[in-house]
Amino acid sequence: MILFVTIGQQPFQDSVYAINPDGSNRQPILASERGKSYTYASGNSLQRELVVMVHELDVAGQVVDHLYLHSLKVGAWRRLMNKSGMEGAGCLAPDDTRVAFLFAPESQPTKLRPWITNLTTGETFQLTSEDNEEGAWDGYLSWRPDGQEVTFLRLRRSSSGGVTSTLMHLRSSGGQPTELLEPGEWIIAACYAPDGERLAVLTKRGLEIVEIATTQRKLILAWDRLPSAQFRTGGLIWSKDLDKIAFAILNRQAKRYELWTISPDGHDAKKIYDRDESEGQLIVTSFVQR
Repeated sequence: MILFVTIGQQPFQDSVYAINPDGSNRQPILASERGKSYTYASGNSLQRELVVMVHELDVAGQVVDHLYLHSLKVGAWRRLMNKSGMEGAGCLAPDDTRVAFLFAPESQPTKLRPWITNLTTGETFQLTSEDNEEGAWDGYLSWRPDGQEVTFLRLRRSSSGGVTSTLMHLRSSGGQPTELLEPGEWIIAACYAPDGERLAVLTKRGLEIVEIATTQRKLILAWDRLPSAQFRTGGLIWSKDLDKIAFAILNRQAKRYELWTISPDGHDAKKIYDRDESEGQLIVTSFVQR
């Protein structure tokens, strides 16, 4: 199933859903409630823990965002960590033993970087060893299927006031990240293929498949095949079981958010779900087993 979140137009209207890849059987997973909603959730199976970003009122009446691990089967919740700072989206490793997430410590609030928590030992550390670049922040984490590597986007403010992005990767044990694709590609999202040797990448051209070893690229879906499409951080995921890629866009002309799937060879692109723009944004987060 495809796990996705709906971000409401008003506070505390964010919920989590699952849907079959053919668009059938949409079902609520975590519904928003008074003083609490769910702005991101990902995992590998609905039978195991999910990592969830909870937007909530704390006991002091302050609005906070914290990452939790949540078991749907038993209804249990536990905080991922207790460090002070800004917590961003998290994703479970393919074997469920670690969580990669975005975090900016309270002492460095502008440096949103990839971190990892080992769920067995409780060890938490910053993934990138370098931390001296001012005016840059990171996003769009993706695990390689063997759990040995992570990709992310390094985002920078340009002199013209815009934002550039560079696709980076590094070992999941930490270290110095290296570039996969350069800033001029206007990369807006990326995820690994099930074989770990390719990436699906959304660029200024459209949806491309990139061979990691050679950086050879194949455009499988040009933007002009999706007239009036705008990405708006809608997510990009690749199923290891069905060999399908899923992403979400805003159809500006129809004023509807749309969830699409496509095969990696570029055939059978299909809209499987949509909702009115006034109901809030769609973000796909992961393919999950029932």
